[in-house]
Amino acid sequence: MSDEPPNPAATAEAVRELLVTVQEALEHHLAAIEARDGESDPAVFAAYEHARDALMAYDDALYDTYDEVLPVDVYAFGDEDDDDL
Repeated sequence: MSDEPPNPAATAEAVRELLVTVQEALEHHLAAIEARDGESDPAVFAAYEHARDALMAYDDALYDTYDEVLPVDVYAFGDEDDDDL
């Protein structure tokens, strides 16, 4: 392990790369919704999970790099706390 501090430029670049991943995941989610085959289409569920995971990774990186968070809460599908929304 290195005792050197992380390279801020590399960290900022990683945040931007995750932002692109979020955009792609959201576009894939929308495409899955538009092409869904019924209410319980597994492709939509998989796209939802991928978008959720991408958003959570981006949110974590945003916080770690800039001490900022997204202005939204990201929930796992079927969270019991969803009823409180």
